[in-house]
Order: sequence, then structure tokens, then C-alpha cells
Amino acid sequence: MGDSAGGDVDRISALPDDMVHVILASLRKAEDVTRTAVLSRRWRRAWIHSRGLSFDDKHVEQGTVPPDHLARFVDWALAQRGVADMESLRIDIFRQRGVSPEQINAWIRYATRRVVGSFYLHLPYGPPKPPPPVVELPVEGRAASIALRLPGHALHLPAAGDARYESLTELTLSVARFGEDDDGKPPAVELPGGEARTTSISLYLSRRRLLLPAAASASYPALTELTLGTVLFDEDDDGRALGDLVSSCCPRLRRLHIELPFGQLHQLVLRVEALQELRVRMARELRTLDVTAPNLRVLKLEFCFNGDAIDNVARVAAPGLQEIVLSTNSHNRVGLDIRGLSSVRRLGDLRLSMHGRYCRATDPGLRLLEGCPRAESVSVWLGHRRVDPDGNLDEFVDLAREGAAPFARVRSLYVYASGLPDRHIVASISSLLVRCPRLRSLRVKIVDTDIRSCDCICDGQYTWKDYGKIKLRSLEEVEIRGFTGADEEMDLVTLLFETSNSIKSMALNFSSSLALNDDADMSDVVSLEETGEEDEDSFLTIDQELENIPCTDRGHWHFGENIYTWKCYTAKNGQLAL
Repeated sequence: MGDSAGGDVDRISALPDDMVHVILASLRKAEDVTRTAVLSRRWRRAWIHSRGLSFDDKHVEQGTVPPDHLARFVDWALAQRGVADMESLRIDIFRQRGVSPEQINAWIRYATRRVVGSFYLHLPYGPPKPPPPVVELPVEGRAASIALRLPGHALHLPAAGDARYESLTELTLSVARFGEDDDGKPPAVELPGGEARTTSISLYLSRRRLLLPAAASASYPALTELTLGTVLFDEDDDGRALGDLVSSCCPRLRRLHIELPFGQLHQLVLRVEALQELRVRMARELRTLDVTAPNLRVLKLEFCFNGDAIDNVARVAAPGLQEIVLSTNSHNRVGLDIRGLSSVRRLGDLRLSMHGRYCRATDPGLRLLEGCPRAESVSVWLGHRRVDPDGNLDEFVDLAREGAAPFARVRSLYVYASGLPDRHIVASISSLLVRCPRLRSLRVKIVDTDIRSCDCICDGQYTWKDYGKIKLRSLEEVEIRGFTGADEEMDLVTLLFETSNSIKSMALNFSSSLALNDDADMSDVVSLEETGEEDEDSFLTIDQELENIPCTDRGHWHFGENIYTWKCYTAKNGQLAL
């Protein structure tokens, strides 16, 4: 649109730089940005000088460009940009290889000098190369947020006394290892003392030792999020330093995540008024968790505690608690002393050891389920652990026993049934349904249920088909994953239709994915035709069995290749409900 004989003005080329950068930033895709060059020559490289640059290869097909194409493009773009400051720089490499340590170090040096906002660098996972290549974090930087995710690389950090990152408020480091000291040993990573303005810290240290400052000499008044992953705690500390630091020095901490700690984290004592979310995952050496947090809303304990200790305990005082996730197994036993269960609305991953309708009475998951009267959303994992036929029945409780209090407020129930013996699926799930009279949504995933007999105390016992006790007057949505058309699965479908006339939709899906209405990859899904006997009519027989279930005539079945769906007719005109 250059000047013409009529005196037209090239207004596009006259746009100010800031406006051009806003327009280009809104396009998001590199190919769209490059197409704008037809509008004006000045736009050809205007994007280079934008306040924020983002590079990634998510949509680049393998083999269409050289392995180091993106890395060389980043080098070129940063060289063209020069020394001007920028707000953000993101380099996200998913697929391409060929990035050298020299290039990585150059990008980090550029970012620490020129980026005043956020710098994010992510490299793809690849086969390990001992020793891992070393990259360095410069002595000083201006960025407010730095995230380095460099699998397969070693990161050399500057000495704490020399480092100057006065504007840094968020730091995430995830690397294979951290440099080496002069003696060739991996160095400890030191969290500095003094007063820090950091708002978020995320460290994944690959079993490197973390040195924590004494609580009396440190202050993190702005810290709101702290994540410590694969950290090696001092053997002489026993976990006291972490609890003291968090309780005394982090008054605004809202989220604390501890994942796969190593060393002697035997106890964790927290007194944090602002804490809203606590997640501890795979802390196998933990024996005592003692938390007082009046604002705690979410508590997640996943495969923690020492299985050999008989005095494991989790004491939590949190009157506003709303969600509890408790993942345990036979090796992670823990005594629960949680004050605040009356406010809990969501329970996740509760593990129940089932023998038909009977559950081990000492399961922590059962105690939570029966101790949270206001829980509305519940997910449970139903498993089976063999008990000697001559064992003691006193350690089991009948979930469907007369007089058992209902789970009156449960509206959504997700059941993961894994490794249950033959004829136990219906009995186990029914024992939960009979206590959920207001259930609206039921999702079931069935896996590994081909166990015929396991020489257990429950062999030949604990089956149940007394459907009359179950009244599901509010149930509207049902999904069953891992459906194969087996007799007991058909019994479960029959039970649901016979005990509820309110069901609006049901999906029987072969997919292993849990998401409803997703676009899961079906390449590994087995067709119903392949699961039957050699009878060519086995596929039709399953169709007919489903259509012959009582009460299904108030709706219509649709039989797809990998999913069967049933929809209820509308009350007005007999048409399918949408």
C-alpha cells in the first residue's frame, strides 16, 4: 500500500511500534506473523523487537526440518534483537534435538541480562549422556521469574554470597543434577538466609542435599508457594528445619508441595495460619505429620509414611478443610487424627480393601468416608488383598449392614475397581450404592477382574444380588469404562436400571481413559466382536442382552464400535433427550 498517483497514504507502515507489536502478539502463530510482511516491509522483522518472544516446536512435524532448526532460529532472532530489554522470553523445545550446551548458556546469559519479567526455558527429555553436559546460571540477573527445566543437564549455581537477583520473585529449577564441588562430589543446594522478596520457589534437586537456613536468620515474608521435589534432607535434621522454616519464616505461605523427598524426613510439624493447600507425595520415611492451619482447604497425602512403623500418625487441625486426598496401600499404614472433617466436601483416592460387600475395618479410607458427613464428591479405589482362608473375620465390616449411616450428601461417585475376584464387582459396588441414596453421577472403571479364585477367606462368599435395598432416585448419569460384556458387568448394568428410574444417560466404554466425552486414542481398544467366543453372533447377543434389561425401554441404545450409549426419551414427546 505505497503512495499512489492519487496520493494514498501508507497508514499501515506509519503505525507506531507499540501498536504493531500488539497486533503481531495477538496472532500467536509464527506463520501468521510472517504473512503480515505483505502489508509492509517494515513489518517483516518488527516482531523481533516485541516486548515478549515465545519460541516452540509443538506443531512442527518430525523430519520436516533439521534437528537444530529451532535452536538456530532462536540464535538468529536474539542476535537481530540486540541489547534492548524485553518483558518475557519463552523457549519451549519439545521434539528437536541438537541444542548444544554453548547455545543454552548463551540463551541464559542473554535472558539474565535483558529479560526484566519472566524467562522460561524447557528442553526435551532424551537418553542420558554421562556425564551430563553442564550449563551455568550467571552471577546476576534482572528477571522477576526464572524457570529452567533441563532434563539430562547439570546446572552450576553461583555461590550464595556472590549471586545478585534482586528482582527475582519466582524460581523453578528442574535438572538432572547440580554441578560438582572441587572434590568431585555433588554439592548441596543452599536456600539463603536473610530477608527475601521471592513469592514462589520450586526446586527439583534430583536427590541433591538441600541446606535450609536457621529459622532465626531467615525471612520470606512474600513467599506464597513452595515446592520441593526429589530433595535430600539432612540425616541429622529429622525434618525439624523444614517445619521450623515454614512455620516461623513464611507467614503468607498458601501452598506447600513436597514430592518424593529423600533422607530422614521423619516428621513434619507445621503451624501456618495462611496455608491453604498441603500436598505431600511419596514421603516414605515420614512417621509424624502434625499440622495446625486454620485456613487449610486442601490436604493431599499420597503414598506417604513408613510401612514398617506401627505408630505412624497424621494429626491435622483445620476447621475449614474442604478436600482430602488419601492414597495408601498395604505398605503405607497411618493413624488419622483430623479435626475439621465436618466441613469436607470432596474425598479423593480412598483405598478400600474389599471382599465382596465386606471391607477391612482398619482401612483409613473407610474411616474418612464414614467420618465426613458432608462429602458430596467421592472417589474410591476398590482392591482385593488376599487373606488366608483360616483368617479372622472380625477385622472386616459389612458396608451394607443394617443401620449403617448413609453417605447422605454424596452426589458424585467415582469407583476404580481393580483386581477384584470373580463375582465380587457387583457386591463391592452395591455395598457403596446402598449408602448413597442421593447419588446423581456414577463413574466406574473396571480393570484386571479376571481373577477366578485366589484361595482367600472370601472364596465362595460375600456375593450379593439383593437389589431391593438400593434406591437411587436421583441418579442421572452413568459411565462404565473397561466394559467387556462379561456376565457380572451385565449384572451391574441391570442393577443400575432396576434401582433407578431417573437415569438420563449411560455410556459403556472400552476406552481406558477416564474423561467423559473426550477424543481418546482408540488404537489400543478391543472391539466387542473380538472379546466374545468364536460364535459370530456374540456381538449381537450383547446388544440383545442390554436391550432386554428391564426399564431400558424408556430410552434408546446406540451401539458403536467401542462405546455403547443409552439415552432416555423426553417426557413430553417420546424423543431422545439431548
